[in-house]
Amino acid sequence: MSKDIDAFVKANLPTAQAVASKIGVDPMVILGQWGLETGWGKSVVPGTNNLGNIKGQGVAAKDNQTGSTDQYRAYPTLDAFGQDFGGLIQNRYKDAVNAGPDAAAYAGALKKGGYAEDPAYATKLPAAVKAVRDSQGIDIDPSKIHWDAAAGKGGSAPDISPSIDASKIQWDAPAQESKAPAATKAEQPGVIESLGATAGKGFGKTVLGAQQLLGEGLKKVGADRAGNWLVNDAVQGAKNLNAQAAPYEDAHPVAGTIGEVTGAVVNPLNRLVPMGAGNSLISLMGRGAAQGALSGALTPVQDGDNFWSDKARQTAIGGAIGGATPAAIAGVTAGTRYAANALRSLVDPFYGAGQERIAGNVLRKFAGSGPVTGNSAEIVQGSTPTLAQATGNAGLATLERGMQSATPQGANAFVEHAAQNAQARAGAFAQAAGTPADIATAEAVRNVRASQALNAAFSNAKPANPQPTVDAIDSILSGPSGKRDSVRAVLANIRSKLVDKEGRLETNPETLYNSVRKQIDDMLDSRMAMSNPAGLQASRELLSVRDLLDRNIDAAAPGFGKYLSDYAAESRPINAMQHLQGLKLTDAQGHITLAKVQNAITNINMQRGVPGSNDAKALSNAQLEVLRNLRDDLLRAGKSGLGKSIGSNTFQNLATNNVLEHALPGPVNALLGGATGPLSNMVGRVGNWVYGGANENIQNKLLDMMLQPQSGLAALQNVRGNALAGQLGGNAFLQRVAPYLVPAGAVSGVNMVPGGK
Repeated sequence: MSKDIDAFVKANLPTAQAVASKIGVDPMVILGQWGLETGWGKSVVPGTNNLGNIKGQGVAAKDNQTGSTDQYRAYPTLDAFGQDFGGLIQNRYKDAVNAGPDAAAYAGALKKGGYAEDPAYATKLPAAVKAVRDSQGIDIDPSKIHWDAAAGKGGSAPDISPSIDASKIQWDAPAQESKAPAATKAEQPGVIESLGATAGKGFGKTVLGAQQLLGEGLKKVGADRAGNWLVNDAVQGAKNLNAQAAPYEDAHPVAGTIGEVTGAVVNPLNRLVPMGAGNSLISLMGRGAAQGALSGALTPVQDGDNFWSDKARQTAIGGAIGGATPAAIAGVTAGTRYAANALRSLVDPFYGAGQERIAGNVLRKFAGSGPVTGNSAEIVQGSTPTLAQATGNAGLATLERGMQSATPQGANAFVEHAAQNAQARAGAFAQAAGTPADIATAEAVRNVRASQALNAAFSNAKPANPQPTVDAIDSILSGPSGKRDSVRAVLANIRSKLVDKEGRLETNPETLYNSVRKQIDDMLDSRMAMSNPAGLQASRELLSVRDLLDRNIDAAAPGFGKYLSDYAAESRPINAMQHLQGLKLTDAQGHITLAKVQNAITNINMQRGVPGSNDAKALSNAQLEVLRNLRDDLLRAGKSGLGKSIGSNTFQNLATNNVLEHALPGPVNALLGGATGPLSNMVGRVGNWVYGGANENIQNKLLDMMLQPQSGLAALQNVRGNALAGQLGGNAFLQRVAPYLVPAGAVSGVNMVPGGK
């Protein structure tokens, strides 16, 4: 493994150095990250130079973490990858910039920003970095290194060579000579950090409340030792949670309250009361009371002297508030919902999840009452449908057309997608049909084997007796079929080659084959194309005569029958390729068309039903399946044509349209003429000044959903939204929240928040 790591480091060090100078991170840390992502270079998607396995439009490959097939960005060079990777870290994971040699801090910032799906990523990355350093003989304590800021941010870049430049390292002074550092103002945490920290407090508080309740119960039954340990540990844990969350609550009191309530609500212990099916006010009040009582029971009590009386009051007050909440909110639910939607519509355009939500709203709006499920599987390998094609939804087809006309990026994406699918279809057909060179090679091999087999059969031949064949011809000529001119002419010609004018039979097996048997083949070929009944009847009789003649020849030249069967078997794939190559399925642009594929399938089915042999009958089931798959894939692709043309403003003002739809009351929105009215268009142009960059991001997410039907289908069915609603949606959420709104001191003068005094 150390050799693999060393080779990986040497191969990619220059790229890592360039990235390091850009983002202020030790190149050894960056190499550790890339090694972890790619298995030290063994899992790089071929042809991508993508050492970070960054997802995006590019090459399809399987995600080893999730098992899904995703698109990964492709870069012409490692330098191009490095430029994109550095920009990605700078723009989307700013907390990771200037992490210097601290792999743990860098990994934590990436994980916090949502970089990796592996829950153990923050642990695995530092281990990978240590492996890189060990392979290079570097033994440095990152906590004792002061790195300069990244270039362009107030200082020079960190050292980018494997060995450490001592001029860029500030080592701690000896303890006896150290001086107190100058006081610096701590950086205030952000809103998201405060929400996360206090959510952890709320979640932990519920667990500690349950632990305290269990401990007090054990004490009641005489298990004092275990009970005291549980109670003391719960009380101390609550104090620790309060201390840890205090800076975040002080910085953002509102976010702190919301985070704590949310953390408690999502704790499984606080979700033991079933939602129930009843939606009447009485049902809601009953469930609310039960939930409130449970939440009160799970809230820790800090005053241990009056635990059971305090716990009884908490439970009673929680139940009373939980039961009263549904009635209190009944009159304000509509207004609250409107206010929440309006606020969210203003904020959504500025962050990723909100942009995805807007894109999903657009999909559902265009889908209307049409189908929102579909088949996104590849009918032809490498040919993937768009969302409109997978669902057959006319509204989504309209959306697809609009996106192509709105921006060059949208037009190019769909053109590239269609070209990729056309290339996949051409490849599938070419694999089934082969090439002229394939036919020439197969014929050469067949002819050599056939010649050897035929010579072997005739080398030891004895005189043949074709009399049974002559008798069969005479029987046909004297019967009803022989009265037809076409049948009489054909069979008389064959009989003249079997019996001369003096009545002598042709007994040379080789002559019978080359003169008579091949003559029958020539006649069959010329008459197979005839559609008149007499010609068809002659073909049937010729086939019976030929089969009888083959048996006469084989009796005189053992091995002749095997030669015929082997020749036919080796000719079948040749005939199939010749037939497929003669179908002419492409248009002037070289694209396989639906009409030509459908016509080819119809003609093949007709020919396979005609008596006798023909090339259409030589087609294998696999080759026929290729044609049917081409037809079905093209039929699905044609569903894009169900759409109508619409204006481009719909896509250029996505963020503003979302605000108009959700933030303005219905009458006002109608007065503006809806999202496509003239006044709305004017508002849209103004809104673009605010939401310009957001609109582009939303368009990109919408484009991804349209071109990657799996994500589009999930958005259409609102998978995430439905899951959220199932857990917290509606009045049930407020029922769970209500017990946490009890004023401080309501229970024995002690706050319901742990540690309150």
